Amino acid sequence: MSYLQKILKCLFLIGSLSLSMNFVLKSQSLQEEKIDSLISELTPTHTIKKSYKNLCIIGFDVLDEKMECVTSSKFRFHPGDQFFIVLYGERKMTEAKTPAENKLERCKAHLAFQNGGYFSSMNTSHLLGEQEIKGTWEEWQIGGIYKIKFTFKVPECAYPGKYTLILIKEKIMDPSVGKLFTIDEIKIDIKRSKIPKGEINYEYNLPLEGCLLNPAVQRNEYIALLWTGSIKFYVGRDLRSFNKVIIRARGTPAAGVYPLLKIYVDKKEIGEVYVNSEWNEYEFDLKLDKENHLLIVRFDNDDMKRGEDRNMYVKMIKLVR
Repeated sequence: MSYLQKILKCLFLIGSLSLSMNFVLKSQSLQEEKIDSLISELTPTHTIKKSYKNLCIIGFDVLDEKMECVTSSKFRFHPGDQFFIVLYGERKMTEAKTPAENKLERCKAHLAFQNGGYFSSMNTSHLLGEQEIKGTWEEWQIGGIYKIKFTFKVPECAYPGKYTLILIKEKIMDPSVGKLFTIDEIKIDIKRSKIPKGEINYEYNLPLEGCLLNPAVQRNEYIALLWTGSIKFYVGRDLRSFNKVIIRARGTPAAGVYPLLKIYVDKKEIGEVYVNSEWNEYEFDLKLDKENHLLIVRFDNDDMKRGEDRNMYVKMIKLVR
């Protein structure tokens, strides 16, 4: 290669490097402009400070069914109400972490009752300004500015009291192993309206989608208890006229032993039965003496042996006279 060719090659490389630097600087400038515009949208009604890895949650909003902000520090809802929780976060700007660590993992939310049991968000979406994005997590990461919205509906048989927000990994079924973090500052207070006395009911189906899971998995037509745990119903009506409860359930065995179903009223056991592999109905006597009760159906002997997994499934819980 001649001396002139070497000079031309060097000039070409310098020119290419200059173009690359201009492109990078221009991209950074555009990104900074986008970040600046998004930062101006970080105006939560309630401010908090919660660190998670390389992310900082800086505030939240609680919205009612009309999507209007609840400015009070008390967030009170009734069974059947739909409401929304929006978290605001920003990335901690540091060169020491990879981009993957500068974001919140895909997640869902649970509202956990102080004495056990939880209900889950029905939908998770991400907000960029006024634009709502569902299922496109990468777009939500633009600029490291985070707004994530969880949609809740209060279960019909949710126990009255205070519930705390817990974020768990999106695909994890058991919240005890998939928890990301808890935000104690968000306490939802569930109040129950008085039920007026009406006509006499001879049967009352407890809605499975209206119970507290502890832990369990909500499926389309049944509840799956994949670990030792329970489902709970708060029944705020006069139950003294109901004298039996019927449960339709089935299970899978491990080491020749089937799931043990136990039923409690106000933490007092009223019966137990081993369920088999077919959907069967099991009947228990009720002895109730007041209006409001906590009814608990519990799976008590979870196990896994020789490749067999003992699980229990509940399809119906009905009170009868």
